[in-house]
Amino acid sequence: MPDGGWDKYQSGLDLNGDGKNDVQPVDQSLDMDRDGSSDGSVAGNVDFNVHGEDIHVDGTGLGAKLTETVHGLGVVAVSNQKIITTTIAIAGAGGVGTTGASAVNVLAATTEAFIGDGAVINADLSSASSDQTVLVRAASNALIVMTAGTIGGGGAVGASGSFNIGIISNVTQAHAGGSIKAAKDILVLALSDEDLQIHTANGSFGGLAGTGAAVSAGIVDGKTLAYVHKKANLSAYRDILIHAANEALVVIDSIGADVGGAGGLSGALAVGLVTHTTRAYVENAAHSLEAADFYAGRTLEVKAESAVDLTGAAVSAAGGGGVGVAGAIVAKIIGTTTEAYLGDWTSVNLGKPLYSPQANQTVRVWAVDTIKSRGAGGSPIRGGHRRSRRRCGRDPDQKYSCRLSRPKCPSRSRTG
Repeated sequence: MPDGGWDKYQSGLDLNGDGKNDVQPVDQSLDMDRDGSSDGSVAGNVDFNVHGEDIHVDGTGLGAKLTETVHGLGVVAVSNQKIITTTIAIAGAGGVGTTGASAVNVLAATTEAFIGDGAVINADLSSASSDQTVLVRAASNALIVMTAGTIGGGGAVGASGSFNIGIISNVTQAHAGGSIKAAKDILVLALSDEDLQIHTANGSFGGLAGTGAAVSAGIVDGKTLAYVHKKANLSAYRDILIHAANEALVVIDSIGADVGGAGGLSGALAVGLVTHTTRAYVENAAHSLEAADFYAGRTLEVKAESAVDLTGAAVSAAGGGGVGVAGAIVAKIIGTTTEAYLGDWTSVNLGKPLYSPQANQTVRVWAVDTIKSRGAGGSPIRGGHRRSRRRCGRDPDQKYSCRLSRPKCPSRSRTG
């Protein structure tokens, strides 16, 4: 290798002890389309032009993107978790081919930022900057992407199954106690984001019979908490904000296809469960001596916000010369808890510990919960004899039922 350092900031490595650098400089320019000329460089940002197409990615890392300037004290905890898995199983045999694939991924992280009881922050504000802020923030980002597929084939029988289960159960909390003053704002913020995507497919083929199932299940649990301890004393010239916010995106789909010369049996199940708790609050006190005390010159706001977007899809297809049986089920359960409150005996804006209050001094305590839920399912069947079960809808004022052999729900109804 030619002499030279690892790069301009390092001296290189002498691996054989001959007194010369043995590692050549890193070439940060790449020829992506192999036409003999450089298409761009990875020095700093990723910036290429390949066949007339521009590819540009900001090279700043996660830490740089989350960097902010705080005039005062910042206590911050940030966590990022990511799991991406792909599972594939294939089996074939002259007689019976059977295979299966399963994956279970669990994220259970705790992210916490806090100022403890007994702390004294900014006891004297006489020489403080007008931008002085105390920030307590916990932020968590979680991503799970799971893909699983199975194919089973046999001269006589093909059997296979795919099972995918993803669970996110994170706890994200920011809290503060003690005595805290700020010439501008006091912020206690807990922020969490969960992205769970599960895709499962199954296919079975046999000369006599094909049978299989695809199952996807996604669960988002955990807590996002922003709170102030009892006995705490917080005073700010401008705002005191206690915010907890959670956002969850869940996408789950299952696809099954099974074919046999005599019969095909197929099933697809997609299950989504979201039971996250988001809470912004001030701790309860047993009596006035234990109560938290607040003074905000402009606004005291306690806010909890939760947003859930859940999509589920299941498709199952079966085919057979004799009998084809297929079923598809989508189950979506959302039981989130979103709360904001001031605890028992909490004292707000009593007295004038800093200066005369503004005329529009405000206190807000509110909670917002937004849910989007979408689902789709289908079970196409091909065979000499077809059987499927359809469950008809029911509203509070109408009752009716379906027979297995009927392709549609009856048009008549009885009020009950």
